[in-house]
Amino acid sequence: MPPAHETVKLIYPRPLGPPYLLAGFVDYLSCNGLETMHTHDFFQAVHVLSGRFSFDAADHRIEIGPGESGIVPPGVTHRYQAVGHEICRTFMTNFQTPCPEHLGESAEVLDGERSKRLWVTKPEGELVNYALDRLRAECASPGHASTAITQALLNLYLGAIARSAQRRDRASANEERIRYALALIEREYGRPLTLEELADAAGLGVSRFSEVFRHHTGISPMRYLMDYRIGVAKVLLTASSFAIGAIAEHLGFGTVQHFSRTFHAHTGLSPTVYRANPPVEL
Repeated sequence: MPPAHETVKLIYPRPLGPPYLLAGFVDYLSCNGLETMHTHDFFQAVHVLSGRFSFDAADHRIEIGPGESGIVPPGVTHRYQAVGHEICRTFMTNFQTPCPEHLGESAEVLDGERSKRLWVTKPEGELVNYALDRLRAECASPGHASTAITQALLNLYLGAIARSAQRRDRASANEERIRYALALIEREYGRPLTLEELADAAGLGVSRFSEVFRHHTGISPMRYLMDYRIGVAKVLLTASSFAIGAIAEHLGFGTVQHFSRTFHAHTGLSPTVYRANPPVEL
């Protein structure tokens, strides 16, 4: 077995065309890495097959687990290390700043706002596994037209990274939109908010808003609104001396009877019983 500080490498042996500079498989043994901070003028993508791997920059850190890819943009000072004492098996590729001629729309994703920091993403497993299995075969035994095949497989891998990054961007944007709707509920729960108003606050159509809201919260927007009102009612019933009618009015219920029916449906207790003997809620 090699000494613990060494790495085992299987590098593609032939020159690659733009944007690729190097591609291969590297096994890092027993906490192996480079402790010295350094930088380079190319992108580096490291995909973890097993074990864990980390990159540290001056002000941030990423840790990469199985099935994830870490990206080091050019000019970002960093160091790297296998995490833990097990072998960390990786695939890595170094490539120049991509342009649309090489990678199409993927180039903009890889060289956009992310080009200033280390970042990590989890590309589609089936697609990446296919590409890496074929790449390993080309690295181990390149045959006729191997360079062209390797280029195409590397494009497939980086395309999968770009696609997963775009999905994360959309998810983050949707999460931000939902925050606007939640803020509206928290501010104005005491009036009869409509689904259309909440969707408008999020900048989405009603159907899309309902879908995104349920994805992020697990329940529908109007159920969330009612749950929030009942939560406020519980606090007011146990921590204030407000009359039940005043609480019903504060929460936007038209009548005490409507408030009582709704409260009972959610809690199994009437407001009066809840106030007299509030249950311990875990």
